[in-house]
Amino acid sequence: MTEEPQLAMTLKALGAVGAKPLRLFQLVRIGRHTSSIIPVSHADVTLLTGTGPEGGSNGGGKSMMASAIALANADADWLRGGIGHHARNLLFNQNAAETKQLVDAPSGYIASVYWKEGEPRTSAVTVWMRIQRTEPFVQVKFAPGIRLALGATELECATHAAEVWNDLPGPALTSGKYAEKLFGNGTRCLA
Repeated sequence: MTEEPQLAMTLKALGAVGAKPLRLFQLVRIGRHTSSIIPVSHADVTLLTGTGPEGGSNGGGKSMMASAIALANADADWLRGGIGHHARNLLFNQNAAETKQLVDAPSGYIASVYWKEGEPRTSAVTVWMRIQRTEPFVQVKFAPGIRLALGATELECATHAAEVWNDLPGPALTSGKYAEKLFGNGTRCLA
């Protein structure tokens, strides 16, 4: 059995998420992705693959998902120069999706659940990010436990997501404050 590496800072300095890794992920009205709950392996490598609408790899949503994960985890590239105007480009866009069945999303959500392997799921922390086309473009709330949007259809999931968001304790953190509050002020790495 390998020993867990010692951290160079206290867990308190790591923010509300602490040293918990990302374990579940959900996108609601983000890109063309469904609101399916996506488990994140505790393995060393996670690969994103997909087939686009024309059978090739383009348009499969890999870049959109990678961008959403990076934004939710306060990747430094997202935090440079303000994220609001760029974040709203993650929202569902009917022209990009080449469909008339759904309208542009006025808002969408990225839900991220963090907990350590071997710890009870009750020790989890769920972070919700609301992205909208108008200011404030990005808002973040978090709470203990696992809180995800449920529903049999995309409309039900989107409706439940708004309910979950409204039920989370506030006030919401702004795009300039969430990184340190959730993940601390230390160096983070996302590849």
